Amino acid sequence: MNERNANELVQQDTATSDDRVVTKARTRGGGISFGRVLAAEIMKGRSAAPRRMALAFPLVLIVIVACFAFGLHVWMPSWINYWYVLLLPAMTALISVAVVNIDGKQQWRTTLSLPAAPVLVWWAKIVYCLLLVGLATLLALGLSAVMVAVSGVQGPSIVDFVVSALMLVLACSWMIPTGLALTARFGVLVGFGLPYMADLLASITFWGNRRLWPFLPPAAMINLPVPFMKVMPDGVPLETEDNSPIKAALSVFGGQSLTALVVCLVWFLLLSVLTGIWFSRKETN
Repeated sequence: MNERNANELVQQDTATSDDRVVTKARTRGGGISFGRVLAAEIMKGRSAAPRRMALAFPLVLIVIVACFAFGLHVWMPSWINYWYVLLLPAMTALISVAVVNIDGKQQWRTTLSLPAAPVLVWWAKIVYCLLLVGLATLLALGLSAVMVAVSGVQGPSIVDFVVSALMLVLACSWMIPTGLALTARFGVLVGFGLPYMADLLASITFWGNRRLWPFLPPAAMINLPVPFMKVMPDGVPLETEDNSPIKAALSVFGGQSLTALVVCLVWFLLLSVLTGIWFSRKETN
C-alpha cells in the first residue's frame, strides 16, 4: 500500500468517525446546547419572512388605533377585537409556515447537520415562533396602549393591554407546533389553512358556550381579553352589549379564565411534545 492510498483510508476513517459522533450526539441528545441551537435558528431567520410578518401584522392595528386616537379622539375597542380574532391567528399560522419553509428549501440539510438531537431542533423552532408571536403581540398592543395614554382618550390602561397580550400569546400558542408539523408533513396550504380554519371555526362556534370555552384555546383566545379590553368576542363594546349570562361570565376574570389559561398551556405543551416525538422519529428513520 503506497502513501497516497494510506492517506485516503485515513480520511475516510476520519469522516466516518465524525459522522458517527454527530449521529450519536443527535440520538443521545448530546452535542451543542439548546441555547446554541436556538441561536442558530434565530440567526438563520434574521432576514427571512417570519420577522417581516412579525412587524407587518402589528402595523395594521397600530395605524388604525393612531387614526382613531389622534384623529378622531375616540377609543374603538372593536378594532382590537378584530385584530386578535382574525389577524393574530393568521400571523401565528403564517410565521409557523415560514419558519419551516426556511429549512424546506434546503431539504433540512443545514438544520439537521447540527450535532444536536432532532427534538432540540424542533423545540428551537417552536420557541423561535413563540418569541416572534409574543414580540409582535406586545408590539401591537403595547404601542396601542401608549397611544391611548398619550392621546388622553378613555380606554384600557397599559397594564390591561400587556396582560391581554400575554394571555393572547398563550391562547394561540397551540397553533405553533401544529402548524410546524403540518407544514413539514403536508406543505404550506395544509400547514396554514388547517390551523387557521380550525381556530376560526372553534372560536366562532364555542365562545358563547359557558361550559366548553375554557377547554378550547381558540374560544379562550377571544374570551380572555374581555374584562381587560372591554369588548365582547363578537366585537360589540362591553358596555353596549345586552345583558346575558355569557356577558356576566366574561366581564369578570375568574375561575373559568384561570382554567382556560391552564388548559391553553397544557394544549401547547402536549402538542409540542407529540410533534417533537414525531419529528425525532421521522428524522431518525
